[in-house]
Amino acid sequence: MNEKKTDLIIGIISCILGIISYVLTLNFPTFGKSGVPGPEFFPRILAILFLIISVIQISKSFVEKNTKTQEIEKVDYIRMLILIALFAFYILFLDILGFFITTIIFLMILQKLVSVKFKTSIFVTFIIIMIIFLIFDKLFCVSLPAGIIL
Repeated sequence: MNEKKTDLIIGIISCILGIISYVLTLNFPTFGKSGVPGPEFFPRILAILFLIISVIQISKSFVEKNTKTQEIEKVDYIRMLILIALFAFYILFLDILGFFITTIIFLMILQKLVSVKFKTSIFVTFIIIMIIFLIFDKLFCVSLPAGIIL
């Protein structure tokens, strides 16, 4: 499969997922306390950004000429299955273990999967967790799952 066809397929699938995500946010409450954006705000923004990126991906497949007609390398199915299992683990254990423990495990394994050095992985994990915590807990005043252990 050439790169243009792959871009088109990925763009279409991403566009469908973006539309589904946006439609799912229509049932969320619109506003929070005192006119502040409610629970629909962040997911809806992400869905819109996802749609914009997918449209760019689709248009890229039509605009680019056949300068690159290289075959895409075969997919590493084992790595892909590990990634799917990792996301399933994160979703299933987020409420049980809590945000911090689950996210540390998730990010460390994810970075190991893409061959990030251990010290770098620890640093990146710490930074990502702190950014997410500050955004949700301090900015949006949304508590992250604590889990039953804490």
